Amino acid sequence: MTRKMTHYAIASTLIYLVTAAVLYASPTNRIQNHDFQQGESHWTYHTRPSTKPINDQAASNGKILQVGRPVGQHVNEKEVGYFSGACQFIDPVPSAGSDWTISAIAKLTRHRGKNTTHAANVSIEYHLADGTTQLAKLLTFDQDNNTYTKKSSTFTVPGNVEQARIWLRMPIDTKGGYNTTQWSMDVDRITLVSNTLSDVVVPSAPSPISLGARTISVNWPKVAQATAYRLIRKDTNNITRSVIIDAPHGNPANNYIDYTVKPQHTYTYSVTALTDSSESTPSAASTVTTPALTPSLGHTTYYLDSSIGDDNNSGLTNEKPWKSLHKISSIKFSPGDQILLKRGSYWAGNIILTGSGTSDNPIIFSAYGQGSRPILAGKGINNAMGTITLMNASHWTFSDLEVSNKGRRRGLYAAILGVAEEGKGDQRGIIIRNNYFHDVNCVATKTREPRAAIAFNAKSLTGKRDIPDEHVTRFHDILVENNRFHRCDIQGVGLYSDFRKHPRLHHEINHTNIVIRGNYLVDSTNDAFSFGVCSDSLAEYNIVHKIGIGRIHDNAGITTFRSVNCTSQYNVVGDIYGFSGQAFDFDHATINCTVQYNLSYNNHAGIVTMLSGDSHGDILRYNISHNDVLFPGGNNVPIRSIDYDKTFSYTTGVYNNTIYISKSDRIGELNPETLQSQSDNALFYNNLMFYDDGVIGETNQARRGDFKSNSFFGAGSANKIYDSVHDGNHVFSDLDTIRKLPKLLDNIYQTTGLTDPSQTVNGKNIYLTHIKPLLASYTPATGTFDTLDQAIAADNRLTTGGTPIKPIYARNNSKDLLGNTLHPSSISRGAVNVPVYDLAAQKNVTIHFSQSQSQPLVRIYDQSRKFITEFSASDHDAFTWDAKLTKKTKLPNGTYRAIIETVSDAKKQYQVKDFVIMNANP
Repeated sequence: MTRKMTHYAIASTLIYLVTAAVLYASPTNRIQNHDFQQGESHWTYHTRPSTKPINDQAASNGKILQVGRPVGQHVNEKEVGYFSGACQFIDPVPSAGSDWTISAIAKLTRHRGKNTTHAANVSIEYHLADGTTQLAKLLTFDQDNNTYTKKSSTFTVPGNVEQARIWLRMPIDTKGGYNTTQWSMDVDRITLVSNTLSDVVVPSAPSPISLGARTISVNWPKVAQATAYRLIRKDTNNITRSVIIDAPHGNPANNYIDYTVKPQHTYTYSVTALTDSSESTPSAASTVTTPALTPSLGHTTYYLDSSIGDDNNSGLTNEKPWKSLHKISSIKFSPGDQILLKRGSYWAGNIILTGSGTSDNPIIFSAYGQGSRPILAGKGINNAMGTITLMNASHWTFSDLEVSNKGRRRGLYAAILGVAEEGKGDQRGIIIRNNYFHDVNCVATKTREPRAAIAFNAKSLTGKRDIPDEHVTRFHDILVENNRFHRCDIQGVGLYSDFRKHPRLHHEINHTNIVIRGNYLVDSTNDAFSFGVCSDSLAEYNIVHKIGIGRIHDNAGITTFRSVNCTSQYNVVGDIYGFSGQAFDFDHATINCTVQYNLSYNNHAGIVTMLSGDSHGDILRYNISHNDVLFPGGNNVPIRSIDYDKTFSYTTGVYNNTIYISKSDRIGELNPETLQSQSDNALFYNNLMFYDDGVIGETNQARRGDFKSNSFFGAGSANKIYDSVHDGNHVFSDLDTIRKLPKLLDNIYQTTGLTDPSQTVNGKNIYLTHIKPLLASYTPATGTFDTLDQAIAADNRLTTGGTPIKPIYARNNSKDLLGNTLHPSSISRGAVNVPVYDLAAQKNVTIHFSQSQSQPLVRIYDQSRKFITEFSASDHDAFTWDAKLTKKTKLPNGTYRAIIETVSDAKKQYQVKDFVIMNANP
């Protein structure tokens, strides 16, 4: 028996195959959406489109899709090439040479702003076997289509297509009124119709075989006409799960490995065959039962080798290793066990690990032998799983592995997924160190399901908010250290909890002591690291690069969400793309979290966004920000404090940050803002902002709150610069440091070792050996002057004259960006404090300066600019001095100025360095 299916119906962004009662593709498994507006009127899902077709404006509220706002897909940050849109994979992939008709009922509307020329289109994107893509525009709706219009087009699917998806998209004109013009594309109905009808026979019954407690292999005879198969599984509770197998394209596999089964459960399998236009009725069913897990005795080592291993071996020596992953999934491990994978081996599939170690005897999952890391490739075989899934287990250590999980279509995947199920207790003591994670292609939706290379999820089994308090689960004491991440969507590391809306427990449900340290991540879709529902956690010494390629909205380097007392420090975060592409994100319900001592650069929407929704007590301090204003739109603000809940009461402290905006090919047209605050309780103290020549620093953003001792310096008459405390403009004349920064930034990722966090230099972390010296170079002197008189008279408000921080924001405020001790007698502006020298401990004053071509002469002045002494510098770029005027007389405690006479390009210059002496008397 064959069921005829005449067309695909694309409703909203979900694609359905219309039958009498069958949903063609699972929306949780196959949706790929790129962040269009998500109000209720834009998301109308109909689970039975055949009985309730979406064919009129009333049925869909006329608002299934809106684009034209600064959300959607980002194409090229250097040129006009932004567009908004949504897309959906076609499942299964249409066969090569097949003919189709696509139709859409839609309209294009300009809501406000300039009457610029816009057009929206419906396209099909082919992903070819050679890794390239082809995009074919099929339907176009221009600005004259302001009433619902139906358009149709026919096309033929080319060969070598591995996947295909339908795009709804509209370019954004970033030069012609982007900030003021809003267009929308309203889509009422889209249908994708096969022009060729064909029958397909019913397959024979499948043959399932249990390979162990958590793995079933299913095979069935091929059907000649089939372009895909649907495998259907029912368990003893009559819960149905199905999966479509359409690869290889044109000759789909007639087998499947099911890694989602449980021990001692019975499953029934059937299969249907599909063509472009038809699906058969299900085959006869076959049943199989999985065995129980095998308990390990503990302190046992298990060996796997994909080349010479044999599942009939004992697996207990490296001479007799096992071959298959399912052998590991069938064991319940005990303290002291080790699972060792042969280096150079390769496996495709999933592993589920159970059993717990102890703090003294953790379970080790690692490598043995010589050569490259063992490779575990999940291949996106099963949705909502990791290549390695750790189920209700504590005290595990993972190291020296290469792990990926790339499906042919995006899904809810992970490389390593830790699960703490409802009622199964808290899990703790997970260490993930010295691994390489890559190519994890999770779906980019707004779901709170785990979507990260490394994901930890406190999972609800009942779906209820109000469960007994003792059934809530959490993770504690997690360390993710010295790993490399590449092309991991949508996050590198993510923490999640299904219990975040528990009616009685609030931050008591948070994960605790999550540490993400010393990792390198490049190319993620959404966030590098996300602290969701965490307390007392830390991200430090991480290097993050290129986040948000493929999205315009909601991208960040490091994010905190519903979290308390989390700290991000000593990180380098750059090239975060998009309308809200910031280095750090204080998201909703973030309390007493701190971002400090970081380098942020080339991020499209600033170093930070701070959202007020149930948040308070957050701090941004002692950070360097360079060119964090690159998006062509309204978010050209390095630091934003947003009053999301409209109470104007978000308490946040932003102080002693240094912001550089240097001239580039983009900055001139963007007219970046300075600081934005929408809260009366925001504190902005002692921040420095430097605008290079030719960069206009606008000041139009809301500036609610307490602003003191923030100085904005620049050069050139076109700049709008101001000091928020003192009258008059103050120009920082030495811009050489700013102009040299791009070259320094280019060198960050060319430095040996930066892409391998496991490397150290002289036993020290890469950040300390390479990045900290770089940060020191970001710190300008008080100035370099042409005459000694100018140097003596130079305004030291650049480095001193700051305002004391209110106690509520001064928690643990003891040092600046470079580790200099803060001193109450010398409150500085910017990320680097005036150096304080404790002569009782340090004995000497050591000051570095720009190199001189001749022997430098150092002159010392007191705070009133009275000459004290002079001497020759010990080096051409530094001097060390014991602060003695005579053998028995030292300088008294106080603030002093060193003026170093140097020669550069045969020209005499005077560099100014202020410093503080304390405990001068023995």
